[in-house]
Amino acid sequence: MKMPLTCVFCGGSGKIAFRNVTDALCGYPGRWNFSRCQTCRSLWLESKPSEEFSSEFYTAYYTHSTSPISKANDLSFYNYLKEVLSKFTLKERLGYYVDLTNIEIFIGKILDFCLRQIIPFREIGMPVRNIPFLKNGKILDIGCGSGDFLKVMEGLGWQAFGVEPDCDAAKVAEGRGLRIVNSSFESADLKGQKFDVVTHSHVLEHVLNPSLFMTRISDLLNDHGKSVFIVPNANSFLADLCKSNWRGLEAPRHLHIPSKSG
Repeated sequence: MKMPLTCVFCGGSGKIAFRNVTDALCGYPGRWNFSRCQTCRSLWLESKPSEEFSSEFYTAYYTHSTSPISKANDLSFYNYLKEVLSKFTLKERLGYYVDLTNIEIFIGKILDFCLRQIIPFREIGMPVRNIPFLKNGKILDIGCGSGDFLKVMEGLGWQAFGVEPDCDAAKVAEGRGLRIVNSSFESADLKGQKFDVVTHSHVLEHVLNPSLFMTRISDLLNDHGKSVFIVPNANSFLADLCKSNWRGLEAPRHLHIPSKSG
């Protein structure tokens, strides 16, 4: 199936940027081409694989783990500092109710000041996707997997909901007490609910029609709600450096890869 000849993000025209890209991550046989938008520099797969074979591309994919991530009992000084910074960020930057000792506050301030000189705040706040505390807030995670992110948010006071198409991963999430709809997002029945935050991490690039996907998200948000998502950047330094070997291409699973301007 041929993909659109124009960019789905800005409508710009495209031309072939990479030819004969292989699946370096999972080793699925085949070669694919990517076009690049001449306006915003987003990328898209030239031909979408047929629905008959699409599910096979995800058999060995890392997001299809059916085991929740477990925290290792590592008492190293590095992990102690990492934990202190995480707690400090949650409390001082994002407004969560987190217990901190005086020494942890002191260490957190030093780490926060030093790291903010070299690392954008969005990177420091990644465990909660930089979502600030909201009392009685409702959050929906699309493509939630086994529910690791949602368990974190539930533990921080959010009413957590998820959509996950993979049956095994959805069962694991449900077994952890999470409210999960086992379905594709496009066909998920969310009972007319509205959410304060709808989030998805590395999902948009797998979607055939990003515009319809984002429109449905908009319909699920309440009046002051927001969408928070993470995607690869087709115009990043690494993308330009690695070219057809860039990890973010991930043929044939990544169908549309936006740039920041896209």
